[in-house]
Amino acid sequence: LLQKMGGAGDVVHIREGLTKVIKRSGVGDLPKNGQHLHIHYVGTLVDGSEFDSSISRGKPFSFRLGRGEVILGWDIGVGTMRAGERAVLTCSPLYAYGNNSVGPIPPNSTLIFEIEMLAAPSVPWLPGIVVLGVISLLIYVGVMFLHEVMFHEFFWGSSDRQRPATFAMNVIGEDL
Repeated sequence: LLQKMGGAGDVVHIREGLTKVIKRSGVGDLPKNGQHLHIHYVGTLVDGSEFDSSISRGKPFSFRLGRGEVILGWDIGVGTMRAGERAVLTCSPLYAYGNNSVGPIPPNSTLIFEIEMLAAPSVPWLPGIVVLGVISLLIYVGVMFLHEVMFHEFFWGSSDRQRPATFAMNVIGEDL
């Protein structure tokens, strides 16, 4: 796997036929399989001719890591990048399109990508869902408690206070 991890300018031999030269170090954790990633890239052939670029389109490219949505060299190589990292990823044909011709890319081509990992977002809305779930539970318990109190006061008058306390104790699980 990774023979060397380091800072800017370091060559990382990820696998035989797949290397990375770090131009700018990134920060944070490595992305996980299934995570949506956003990158900018410029793809060139060994002779320097550009065949694709997200920068020229003016829109970052997004994909889910490890799901086969991109060439194998990206699934493996981009998986070694941290947010903010800029690197040159060199993919032998084994990690690119093999003996297939794809658009302007001839068969058995080694592809070179300058890639910038824009973000490896976590799930920023997950804590919000947890908080909303807790608030919903508290509202539900409160409404049920008030319902019990009002129900008993309406039908049995204010003298019967045992039932609402028992209900609350059962919901909360503690003695009042």
